[in-house]
Amino acid sequence: MSKILVLYYSWSCGNTEKIANEVASTLHADKERIETETPYPKDYNVTVEQGEKEINEKFAPALKPLVHSLKDYDVIVLGTPDLVVYDGSGYLFFLTFQ
Repeated sequence: MSKILVLYYSWSCGNTEKIANEVASTLHADKERIETETPYPKDYNVTVEQGEKEINEKFAPALKPLVHSLKDYDVIVLGTPDLVVYDGSGYLFFLTFQ
C-alpha cells in the first residue's frame, strides 16, 4: 500500500483545508499544511495584489520547514486555493520543495 501525504496551502483555513481534510480521510493519508515564513495579509484584495506581484516577479516566499519528510512518501497530493491561480501559474512556493 502506498504511503500518501496530503500537502496543502490554505490562505484562510477555509475551502482548501476542508478539501484537504476530506482527501486525507478518504485516502487514509497523512496531512500537513504549508505555511509561509511571513503570513499573507488577512485582507483578500491586498493578498491578491501581493500574489499578482509575486507571480509577475517570479518570487517564491520562504516556507516554514515541514514536519513530514517528502522522501518518506510514495504519493504527495498538493492542494492550493485558486485566489492567485488566475493565470495558471499557481503558487510559486510549491517549486521550492526538494
